[in-house]
Amino acid sequence: MNAWLDRMGISSGGTTYKAFREQATRLSTCRLVFVKPHDRDPRKTVNRRDQLVDGTIALQEGDSRQSSLWVETVRLSDTFWSELRKEPVVIWDGAVRVLAEKSHALDIYCWLAHRLHTLESPVGVDWKSLHAQFGASYKNLRQFKPRFIDSLNEALATYEDAKVVLEDRGLVLHPSRPPLRITAG
Repeated sequence: MNAWLDRMGISSGGTTYKAFREQATRLSTCRLVFVKPHDRDPRKTVNRRDQLVDGTIALQEGDSRQSSLWVETVRLSDTFWSELRKEPVVIWDGAVRVLAEKSHALDIYCWLAHRLHTLESPVGVDWKSLHAQFGASYKNLRQFKPRFIDSLNEALATYEDAKVVLEDRGLVLHPSRPPLRITAG
């Protein structure tokens, strides 16, 4: 954890660990909906709700001479692990560092990192769908659009190979290289 905090340019210490402890609690209780094709009818989907992790992500309390330590392992839920293995999302630490204080832009960056490299042809995403996915804190589309466009531009500034076209109806996503290329070896 300390090495990752160093790479992110985040000082380790009391307030950082308090914030990480709170976020770890949120992640431990987070439930996702995994949408999968139906086994017998590929035109239908099945939604499955599951957690990210089995158990919790927590700090272990050390003895009185030692500060708290992060648990060294976390067991991911079987569903989440299976999805990660099928469709891994590769993100660049540098983008996380740049977007660390811009959660909306970071969400968009992660979404683009997941979607763009798997596309075989351009795909349109309308404003209504974007609002449903990224605009929970905005009552209407009129308020959401300018904020989304600003955050999209911040995300795209960290994902140079992303091919995204902004149109009146929404976005057109084009097949793109992943933001970080993994080499074997």
